[in-house]
Amino acid sequence: IFAHLDVSTLFSLKRTCKAGRVYVDHLHKRAFTVKLALRPFFKESEVKCFQCLQAATGLIIGGSIALKFFTRQCYHSDMDVYCYLPRCDVVAMWLQSIGYVFQ
Repeated sequence: IFAHLDVSTLFSLKRTCKAGRVYVDHLHKRAFTVKLALRPFFKESEVKCFQCLQAATGLIIGGSIALKFFTRQCYHSDMDVYCYLPRCDVVAMWLQSIGYVFQ
């Protein structure tokens, strides 16, 4: 049941009682993970590298994938990433090294 509630309802439920907080915290740990959002784009072994790349370059995820992460809705689309222009070459090289092609 909790998996089908929207984010605002979950946070309201969390504030109602200790049991509500426990259930919502448990769901939060399972449902709000970056790994789930990145799974369609990277192998399991590449996710940690991607996160390190984000930290090193300031790379951020936007668009429908960011929306998917926060709303837990399913969007079958591409992943939009944004980075500081002088660091784009590092990001592009890493993406190419794992098989992505720029057209």
